[in-house]
Amino acid sequence: MEFESFKSIALSFPETNMEIHFNKISFRISKKIFATYDPDTNQTVVKLGIFQQDEFCEKYPEVLEPVPNKWGKKGWTNFDITNADNSFVFEIVKAAFLDRAPKSISKNYQRNTETS
Repeated sequence: MEFESFKSIALSFPETNMEIHFNKISFRISKKIFATYDPDTNQTVVKLGIFQQDEFCEKYPEVLEPVPNKWGKKGWTNFDITNADNSFVFEIVKAAFLDRAPKSISKNYQRNTETS
């Protein structure tokens, strides 16, 4: 997947925006970062819940791994989007979005997607 497709997916969630963060592109919900992209290294990082991180990294080690520092222990996860299809990227980014979104936004999003 190319960055533009990733960007479209990340910004498809309600109330999200894109900002520069330490020379990287960050995707945010209510000022909280749920994903970053480094254009210099083509590296994508997502913030997953700890249990989600364990589950996804164990299941998909070829594209997901914890960031190798203290941030990785908090759920920050390297994500190789170049070897992932749209539906998989959507599921991972959705998990990151829901992990960081305020409860009201998260519940509303889940309610709206269940009924559609």
